[in-house]
This record gives sequence, C-alpha cells and structure tokens, in this order.
Amino acid sequence: MAARKIKLTLELSEDANNTLEEIAEESSTTKSDVLRKAIGLIKVATSEKKKGRELAVIDSKSEKVVTHIVGL
Repeated sequence: MAARKIKLTLELSEDANNTLEEIAEESSTTKSDVLRKAIGLIKVATSEKKKGRELAVIDSKSEKVVTHIVGL
C-alpha cells in the first residue's frame, strides 16, 4: 500500500527556488522529488552523526575523501 501523501505550501527565497529548479532540471525530476531526496539525505546524516560518524564526498576513482560535509 502506498504511503499517504501530504500537500505542503512552502515559502522560499528567490535564490533558494532558483537552486531547487536548477537541481530538478539537472536531475530530470521535480522540485518535490528533489526535496524528498534532500529529506532522506538529512535523515541519514542526522542518524550517522548520532553514531559519531561523518558525511563526506568520496572520489569514486581514488576512494579518497574529497569533502567533509558539516553542519547537518
């Protein structure tokens, strides 16, 4: 059974909305889908932070950490 969907009204700055639109266009998806994925990413980051772990960007070829993501 599919999860029940909730409709939200969201206020964003013009810059934030432009960024959201750019990401959606680059990903060939909707702004709603981008926000759902962002929520999932923050959920993982929050859960891992509680375990003393960090979120990072890893280079797929060298497998080295390129960037640590802080503040989530």
